[in-house]
Amino acid sequence: MWQVRLGIVLVVAAAAFAAPHRHRLHRQTSIVVHGMAEGPDGRLWLAARDGLYTFSGLHFQKEIDRPTDALRFVGFTSDGSLWLGGRDGLLRRRGNAWETLVSGDIAAMAVVGSRVLIKTETLLEVDESGGVRSFEDTPRGDLLPDAAGDVYFVGGDLRVHRYSRQLRRVEPLAALGGYLHVLPAPGGGYWAAYDRRADLVDGGTVLLRLSRGVAPGGLRTG
Repeated sequence: MWQVRLGIVLVVAAAAFAAPHRHRLHRQTSIVVHGMAEGPDGRLWLAARDGLYTFSGLHFQKEIDRPTDALRFVGFTSDGSLWLGGRDGLLRRRGNAWETLVSGDIAAMAVVGSRVLIKTETLLEVDESGGVRSFEDTPRGDLLPDAAGDVYFVGGDLRVHRYSRQLRRVEPLAALGGYLHVLPAPGGGYWAAYDRRADLVDGGTVLLRLSRGVAPGGLRTG
């Protein structure tokens, strides 16, 4: 779970008030954000500690039409539906109507195309029809999608697992284990970390290993 102060993160273009190619910092330090997503209308939607907000590029607006303030995650599926996750479950808004599709605490969430992956006591896949599918895998932390829409997470066995968007199944990526964190790499593969070590892995092979205090090639940084 990450939290940020909007005054640090939201640096946006204000063309009507600033010179070309200049940026203006819009401070709103009272909003503590847990998750954000861009909506179909181009606005930024923010799941905050005290509710749901939108940001137009110039102004913040707290959304009055919301079923709960206990929000951690926000996202949009390909049909334009708004999805919220938090202590009160997984909720979806279609048109002006809200519905709860999964009850209970949502500890992690990722939206990929027409499906939403969530972490409750196990890993669940929810599609646009409202159908819920359960997997045996139990993620330890965040659910992190890559550019292709596949979702990475560390399982209870401390191995990196990947949900394939195309195949709609979860599989461990390699016999390597002992990891606590994973992050998809922009060029393919993923970074996996544990304590003082971080590995860049692709195709089951460690391409690069970084250790705290040791530079690539084994030279100590001091």
